[in-house]
Amino acid sequence: MLLNLNFLFLLLSLAPLFQKTNAVFAEDINTREFHKSGLGSNIEHIIPCKEKDAEFIFISEDSILSYVDATTGDILFRQSLDNDYSNYKLLNDSKSLGFYDKKEILVNVLDLDTGIFVDSVELFEHLPSKSLLEIVKPVFDFNKEDLTIVVDTDVQKSLNFKFDEKHFLVSKNMDLEVKYIDVNKKGTLFKILFFDKYNNIYYKFDINLITGKVLGKWALDNITSNINKYTILEPVFVDLDFPEDFTAIPTDGFNIQELLQNYIKRVQFSINAIHNYVFVEKNIKWATFVLDIFSENKSEEAVQQRNRSFGFNKYLVGINANNMIFGIDMNTGDIIWRFELVNKEANIIGVVSDANSAVELIDEYGMIYKYTIVDFTKENFKFDVEMLPMEKFSGSKIVKTRQLSTQSLFIQFANNEELVYYVDDVFETKFISDVLIKTSSDKVMSQNISNLNTIWAYNIDQTKYKLIKVASKHLNDKVANLAITDVDNTLFKFINHNMIAIVLQDLDTDLLMVDILDSQTGVIIQTIDIEDAKIDFESPIDVLFTENTLLVSYKSLDPVPEQKISVIELFENLDTNEINFDAVSYIYPEIIVKMAVTNTKYGVSVKNVLFKLENGQVTMVPKTLLSTIRKNEKDMSDKEKMFIQPYYQVIPVNDHYVLTSTRQLLNPGISPSVDLLSIDTNVESTTFVVDVEKYDIFINKLPTSNEFDILQENYQKYPILITVLIVLIVLNFIQPMIKKKQLKLKYYID
Repeated sequence: MLLNLNFLFLLLSLAPLFQKTNAVFAEDINTREFHKSGLGSNIEHIIPCKEKDAEFIFISEDSILSYVDATTGDILFRQSLDNDYSNYKLLNDSKSLGFYDKKEILVNVLDLDTGIFVDSVELFEHLPSKSLLEIVKPVFDFNKEDLTIVVDTDVQKSLNFKFDEKHFLVSKNMDLEVKYIDVNKKGTLFKILFFDKYNNIYYKFDINLITGKVLGKWALDNITSNINKYTILEPVFVDLDFPEDFTAIPTDGFNIQELLQNYIKRVQFSINAIHNYVFVEKNIKWATFVLDIFSENKSEEAVQQRNRSFGFNKYLVGINANNMIFGIDMNTGDIIWRFELVNKEANIIGVVSDANSAVELIDEYGMIYKYTIVDFTKENFKFDVEMLPMEKFSGSKIVKTRQLSTQSLFIQFANNEELVYYVDDVFETKFISDVLIKTSSDKVMSQNISNLNTIWAYNIDQTKYKLIKVASKHLNDKVANLAITDVDNTLFKFINHNMIAIVLQDLDTDLLMVDILDSQTGVIIQTIDIEDAKIDFESPIDVLFTENTLLVSYKSLDPVPEQKISVIELFENLDTNEINFDAVSYIYPEIIVKMAVTNTKYGVSVKNVLFKLENGQVTMVPKTLLSTIRKNEKDMSDKEKMFIQPYYQVIPVNDHYVLTSTRQLLNPGISPSVDLLSIDTNVESTTFVVDVEKYDIFINKLPTSNEFDILQENYQKYPILITVLIVLIVLNFIQPMIKKKQLKLKYYID
């Protein structure tokens, strides 16, 4: 029976189901969180501890103490030491570690078994001590050239072992140094810890000297320690060589013949592309081609293509204090390449990029080190480098820089001259913002970003007020809805992308005051007092501006010490053009150091407010909970309860909203040293959350809004397709029978 038009229409409408599924599976999201933790810069001491040297203690030059599992290489615990100690000694029969100041006075004692500092050091002052240099090591000789080591043991002399380059994570430019070596009494089990000084990687090997087999090994990459600057790149890939007319600029005239010829060329190109891919490149038969329609292509090439389509193909490029540049694949968490800055002694103080493939590193003397990455892959990594003097360099030393965007940098020179630098000068006329906000202790100024002329100034009376912070809206802040429905009425958000918030401390009352200004004109839009009995100004205070909402986090001391989040929302009366605000405060159980908001491609997904906590963890709270329209449940009608969540002042830490899970991030210290940001992808429900600090890089690929465009792992594609096909086939046979019966009924035919 021939297919009728209805059946054909239904079949064509279901054609997308037969295509390969361009969706993100939940398993590819929820398991994609990565943490690169550093041991600190220039490790000064490595101390084996516990029975059979089960752990190592690493102490860095910048006073970072780390416990590392000697069997797996996992970092068990890290902490920043309070003092700058000058010497360390083993005490109490090597069960404790003594910390000494410059006068060789015992200041602190660490119990190596428990990892806890003792309360009193007086009991340890007169105990025998042993310098770390006195730790006995076997006699050995290591040849860096051929990677051969010769060890003398108590049982046998001159036992040798040759290492293979395949044993090492990065074999290029290796400069190995032995940091720890040990042989058991039988002379059979050999343990050695290497440090690759060039690549900043530690290697541990357990070797059977009799059989020559490697019993265990691990690598601990420390290149992400002491991060100086970083940027995010997303390379642009061209997967097809399109005909010339695909990208040709249309002429003013209209030529029907040229239009038809181009159309025929495009059709031919598409047909040839399908034919070459299916029947030439893949050499697939017709039967295999039909079966392949029902299967998901999980080849490495197909996965890479999907990652590009979804916008997951991003790289974090950083430079550490030792001027080593490294690249992290944000989709896998792997450090895929590293290389040394062309000028090892340069002091890098700024970085800009074109967000695709070019990175420009700027030193204090205005020299630009431009790296253009040609191939991002680990196997074929390739780059071009240029050293370019800054054209507008004033001749004076650069003393301060401030990142305005990925592509632009604000530079201040020692002679008080200023400059806004753009990568490749491409964005010279495409300003991210029309104004530049500058702050000092007594003034907030707005300058024209093109010529740095002052537009307006906000003066601060330092006898009455102290400047706490100035916050502006994120340049990529998107607004999906302009109003909030509140049961009986509609509240219209006051949206102005030029708003900035100036947060001051009132020295008379010790309260916070917020002035919201228009950055273009300097006009004060609203003045808001955050009423609280007593605020701790020694604790972190942070400000976040998004859409029409201003969030201020601070620690309140009265009646009890607790972390508070003050929420201020601005609304506009469309009839009178009057701007009103509502304010409410919430209590959060942990001290907040830094706040950010999730950013998605269109801003349609529910926004989440990200918190970097004082304990090192990263959490989030849906922005819908941090709202001023919520009311106490007892004051709400039944109808209001259907639309508005009841107001509860305490917002608990929900386990599902702890992004760092069991990751151990160091205490972040003050908020300027923390970069917490969200980077959108091509999938609306998904964003990258990135936390970059001096010793930590944390990346989480986060579904922000219940994964509405993400297929679950148990998604059954084939049963759905088969069911739809059966229904279509049945309908194709039943429909003529129904029409025939209707026709007979119409003419009363039995």
